[in-house]
Amino acid sequence: MRAIAYGCIRAVGLLPGVFAACGAVAPGEVAPTDVITPVPLVVVDPARTEAWRRQERERLPAVWRSDPEAAGRALNRLAELFAGARGDFVSEVASAFSKPVLEVAELNSPLFRQALLAFEQRHQQFPLSLELARLWALGASGDVVLDDWMEMLRRAVVAPMAADNDQVGDP
Repeated sequence: MRAIAYGCIRAVGLLPGVFAACGAVAPGEVAPTDVITPVPLVVVDPARTEAWRRQERERLPAVWRSDPEAAGRALNRLAELFAGARGDFVSEVASAFSKPVLEVAELNSPLFRQALLAFEQRHQQFPLSLELARLWALGASGDVVLDDWMEMLRRAVVAPMAADNDQVGDP
């Protein structure tokens, strides 16, 4: 690629009068005179290049990548995020009620709803269900919910995944 760029620069440097004689030519127009250079010039058509890339991508077979540790990393990360969210939720409840574990009757109080909303505002990416919030507020670990999530994640990450077609063939 550098050789082409260097060749073009040299050609332009060697032939300053040729380009001046042609004048300004808009894309798609034919130059009024022939341009002759001592080196071949490469003219890139971005639209045709992109169309060619799309066509070639469709011909390429799917690329499958294998990462045996991916499932373990994903499951460990889920467990870490779950434990962190639980700790934050219990702190929120303890701050609102001045105790970390609630009674069943307190789960229907406006104070519990406020603690739940405060947690959700700070952890918008965490999918806290009312069922899980109640389990945590009653002092349970919520492992029954975590186990379900872990199983869903396990099924998702053990299946082979194809690389995005936009990445196939690109460095």
